[in-house]
Parts: sequence; C-alpha cells; structure tokens
Amino acid sequence: MHKQKRASAASGRVLPFIQDGDYFFEKGIKAYNRRDLYTAKKMFERAVTFQPEEPSFLCQLASTLAEIGEYEESNKYLLNALEQSGSDLSECHFFLANNFAHLGMYSDAEEHARLYMAIDPDGEFVDDTQELLDLISLETGSKSSSLPLSTEEELIKLHDEARQSIERGDLPLAQQQLREIITNHPKFWAAYNNLALTHFYKSEFDEAMDVLQDVLEKNPGNLNALCNLAIFLFHLGMDEPGGKLVERLKTVHPMHPEHRYKLGNTFGLLEEHLYANKWLQSLRKSSFVYDPVTTHMLAVSYYALGQKDLSIRTWKKVIDLDPEGHVAPFYLEKVQNGELKVTGGDYQYRIPTNNQNKPKKDRQVKAMEHIQQVRKGLEKKQNYAFNSFKRE
Repeated sequence: MHKQKRASAASGRVLPFIQDGDYFFEKGIKAYNRRDLYTAKKMFERAVTFQPEEPSFLCQLASTLAEIGEYEESNKYLLNALEQSGSDLSECHFFLANNFAHLGMYSDAEEHARLYMAIDPDGEFVDDTQELLDLISLETGSKSSSLPLSTEEELIKLHDEARQSIERGDLPLAQQQLREIITNHPKFWAAYNNLALTHFYKSEFDEAMDVLQDVLEKNPGNLNALCNLAIFLFHLGMDEPGGKLVERLKTVHPMHPEHRYKLGNTFGLLEEHLYANKWLQSLRKSSFVYDPVTTHMLAVSYYALGQKDLSIRTWKKVIDLDPEGHVAPFYLEKVQNGELKVTGGDYQYRIPTNNQNKPKKDRQVKAMEHIQQVRKGLEKKQNYAFNSFKRE
C-alpha cells in the first residue's frame, strides 16, 4: 500500500477511489447491524442515488425507514421496488401491510397482507401476516374477512366521530354515537371501552363498571379495557391493585398507534409522566401528529418532566392545529404566569375545573363493589392477556 502511494505520487497520477451503490449499501448494512439506524438510512439513501432501479437497495432503505417510524416514506420506496421488480418481491406487500397498520390505515394494511398471502402462500412471513390480520381484527372489533372494506372504513369513521365528541366534552352525544355502534357491531370492543369512559367522566361509576365488566368477560385480552381498569382503580382509591396493574402495563410494547395512544393517555391520567411522554412521542411519526388532543397531552407531559420551553412550543403547535380552541391558550397563560401544576386531569383536552377527576364519595362504595367483581373474574385471565400483548 505504501509503495502504491509513493508510486502514485511520483507519477503525478491520482488513483480513483470508487464509491458506487454497492459501496454505500455495504456501509449501510454494517451500520444497520450495529443498530445505528440513522447512519444506515444515510448510506442506503446514497446507494439508491447511485442505483435507483435496484430493488434490494430500495427494500433495505424502506425497512430502515420503518424502524425509525417514517412509515409513509418507507411505503414510497416499497412501492417503487414493486414497480421495478413486478410481483417478484412479494415481501414488499408484507412490509407495506405493517406500515399501513402502524399508520392506522387498516383497510390498506389488510389489502397488502392478503396480497402477500395470495402471491406467496408458503412465504417466510405467512405466520406474521396472519398475526397482523388478527391484530387488525382486534383493532376494528370484527373479523377482517367478514366485513367489506367500505363497511370497515365507515365503522372506523363513526368511532372516530364518537372519540372526537368525548374529546370536546360532549359526553351525551358520544354515548349516543357509541351505543349505536354497539347495537350494529356488538363485537366492536373499542366502542364499549369508550362508552365506559363516558360514564366514568360523568361520575356514573355503576354504569361504567358494568360496561367494563362486560368487555373483559367477553374479551379478556383487551388492552384498552385493562388501561381503563387501572384508571378506575386509582380514581376510586384502590391504589394497591391499581399499582400492580400499572407496573405490568409498563411491560407492554404495542405496535399499533391506537394502542400507543391509549397507553400514553392512561399513564398521563395516572401521573406516570415519563411513560406518558414515551408513548406520546412515539406517535409523532403517525397520523396522530395532526391531532390537537394528542399534541396537547404531549405538551403536558413535557411540562411535567420540567421541559418548559419544549412544552410551550408544543402548545403553540396545538394552536396551529386548533386555532379556534381555548385549551392551549389557557395552558400557555398558566405557564407564563407560573401557575401550572400538572395533575392527571390536565391530560384531558379541556379547561380543567376545580373538582376535576374527584369521584363522588356517595357512589364510591358501589363502584368498588363492581370493581371487586371484575377483579375476581380477571385474576386468572390477566397473565395471559399481558403475555399476549408483550409479544407484539
């Protein structure tokens, strides 16, 4: 090597150092294997610049983008890879299905999952694809193969409208919307869970626990119901069982944005601000980034963790997303005046009242009786439920 350098210098020639797509791809693989994903992304992007038609480069870049949460960008490269290779890269459909599921676009996720299984019925990811389809079924509350895509999309839309009613504080309207969904789709568990929350927010603890008990008896692995149970236990003064449930919720690592939203909201309400911030931050690469409610909760968690400047910037984003809203201006004024002391109730998207989140003592005893009934039925089922969610 030294002789070569001296010979080159003596002759006045500069030996070219060849950097092509393969060179950057190999550097990307090395970075990827040591889990330096952002360096890997840069190297794969350079590889694609040199050879934009190479499907393997496109797929590896797409995989890396998905791992850092850039699902939409990942899909762009996966679709490009399919275009370059025709139907040869069946696994692209599997990765597209996962990305769409992370984005909450369940119809698209199901479509690509079924395309993968049709093209490569004995493929490497068949079991994973079937598990994904089962998770989509869990999210939508119905078997994915039994509903036309248009019906599934309409159901998600109706449920989202009910959720927005809750976030606006229009609980009677939300209850009406949720009961209609349950009547037409009796296995759509998300509607039950939100109905239980509306009752709880109205201090209708008997009704809330009746709904929650119904869900957990029929669907004991329901993460939303378990989160609601933790909230109910704490707010009704049952700290010991509530604490045990929260510690086990900390071990759950869900894939879907809706589950991450639920964990972030739950930990926030229970003043586990570090975990609330963790899961709310994980939603920044999903469609939740455009949701003023989620952005407000993230701002609250930042402030609770002592990151005042970041919380102010985040509340200003809430104003951009909801310019007619009153919540963010209220909190910004509180922060600027040094008057904000964060509690669990601040994670709700409304201006807090003095008695927010304080249950009425005259109804607490009856609610506790209902909770005890639920706990008896859940003691043998919760271990299975948590183990199944930890595998996601």
